[in-house]
Amino acid sequence: MAPTLFGFHSSKDDDRPLNVRLEARARAAQTRESAEIRKAAKRSGAASREAADRTIERNERDLDLALDAVGLFEPATLSLLADELDSAEPITQQSTHGHATVADGGFPVWLRERCLTHDAERVVLDWLTFRTIFIAHKEFAAKGKENPLPQLYQALALTGARSIALDGVAALGRQACDRVLHVSFALRSAQRASVVRDIGSKGGYAAADHWHAFDRSNRFVTADFVAWIVGHSPGDAEVAAAIVRGDFAWSGVKGDGHDFGISPHRIDEAAFVNELSRARS
Repeated sequence: MAPTLFGFHSSKDDDRPLNVRLEARARAAQTRESAEIRKAAKRSGAASREAADRTIERNERDLDLALDAVGLFEPATLSLLADELDSAEPITQQSTHGHATVADGGFPVWLRERCLTHDAERVVLDWLTFRTIFIAHKEFAAKGKENPLPQLYQALALTGARSIALDGVAALGRQACDRVLHVSFALRSAQRASVVRDIGSKGGYAAADHWHAFDRSNRFVTADFVAWIVGHSPGDAEVAAAIVRGDFAWSGVKGDGHDFGISPHRIDEAAFVNELSRARS
């Protein structure tokens, strides 16, 4: 019998609140994760075992904090999260650690990557609502500079709002929000590919300096870019040509050290169009 959201029991057999059931699944998966870490460290020296113990302690502490946040989610968000866990290819199996092949295996780290901030619910809601776009563009990281949502919140003037899924869709419509995310993620991929080409065989500090400079100046979406996409509905080739021409790039640096505009970063125009086409299909 295949496991369901409630383990091997139907919903009729389990009357616990949904957040409690989700917590049980996350903690069971965390226990398996900790056991695997200990198993791997057991074959190494004492220093590795001590490091593994520290990692496990940190992970379990962070999961406690993440689950505290989940416990405050609205019922609709909890239900969406539960449905995602039981979908054919849940995005919760994907994280910076890669794809988890064991059922619920990616769930603890997925929560730890998204629920340790003050806006945990809107982050989770947006990742689940726009899951197909995140998956299509292989966007799975949600920590620090790897998290694409802060730039989108800023560009969509939603920094203090509930979420793109709620306020963004209400203001622009779901189709427009899908298009903005799709184009933005494709541009982000193209920009990163250009940096990889620039780095070439460089390693160590040279490569790190390249990435640091890129992260400091990188913008893959701005308010003007969003307004143009929504107002003009440009095709893929038109979007790529505008970016490569530098239509949305200009000088000036904000207080956070980021450029105001979108720099072309010597993006390959054909590669950008291909990324847009590949992800959409």
